[in-house]
Amino acid sequence: TAGASHRGSLAVKKAAIPRAYRGTIGALILVEADEQGIRCLRAIQKEGAALGYKVTDIDAGYDPSKEIAGMNTFINEKVNGIITFATDDVLLAPEIKRAAAAHIPVIALTGGPVVPGLTWSLDMPESVYSSAVETLLFKDILRSGRDRTAVEMVLPSAVPCRRREAAFEQTAKAFPQIKLIKYGINGTNPVEDAYSYFSTYLLAHPNLGGVVSCWDIPVTGLITAATADDISTSFTVTAINGSSDSVARMQNGQPYLKADVGIHLAMASYDATVQLVNLLQGKKTTIPTSRYSTMKWDMLTPGNLPPKGDVEFPSWLPTGWKPNYWK
Repeated sequence: TAGASHRGSLAVKKAAIPRAYRGTIGALILVEADEQGIRCLRAIQKEGAALGYKVTDIDAGYDPSKEIAGMNTFINEKVNGIITFATDDVLLAPEIKRAAAAHIPVIALTGGPVVPGLTWSLDMPESVYSSAVETLLFKDILRSGRDRTAVEMVLPSAVPCRRREAAFEQTAKAFPQIKLIKYGINGTNPVEDAYSYFSTYLLAHPNLGGVVSCWDIPVTGLITAATADDISTSFTVTAINGSSDSVARMQNGQPYLKADVGIHLAMASYDATVQLVNLLQGKKTTIPTSRYSTMKWDMLTPGNLPPKGDVEFPSWLPTGWKPNYWK
């Protein structure tokens, strides 16, 4: 049912709103334990405060029921506007429509297609860079002389990873020589889960061709397993998200990880906040008439990395922002 009373409730993190604030923006984040989630949230908070708005956040923790409840909480609290990150717009379609009826604009960052009532979908081009990073891996495997086998790490509980997985599968059709083995990672404990899986797998398959991961957090566990004293192996890893641990490993010359898609997340979150506030204040926006556009991204490789210690190039950041804006 579409009615809010039938779709749950969730306590929002409240704080007294000083009189100086013009209003409140609700930020619904798929999972704040993930670095991308916290980077997005910090960017929204930073720009929201600069524009005079309090940002309250709800962490859905990979739980679809909490996504629904979180949206209903914001609507019932009568926030001025909502920004979501990595949540499922199709799942939330009734709540988004309800928000629109209450004159609460909703901007979705990497939520997928535009659904009725959505103000703007600023999406990640999942199929484009997922295909690019897997193609890079498969071509490397074919050149390498290693087994023509690749492990694909996926996270079915997260919408971005489901979309990336679909792109992986489509891309794999062009490489019938590669045997693809799919492994579903535990999203609440990805590093330890990847370590446990690959500690066993690599002993049995020391000539593995490579690994592609729908996001790069599990790569830490994978590389730890690969560098254990009782395992001697060489393979290529590619991933998506451009998180600090994986980028630092490339910056320090770690040999396994050859590519990690980096997304201009600070700028996307900044843009979403600016456009939302412009809407709230009756100012002109540059939201496309289609209500859909995509974020910018780059392929991070050992020859194309941000300055050591950073995860985003200075050119990816809003004017005046420092690379540690999210820490």
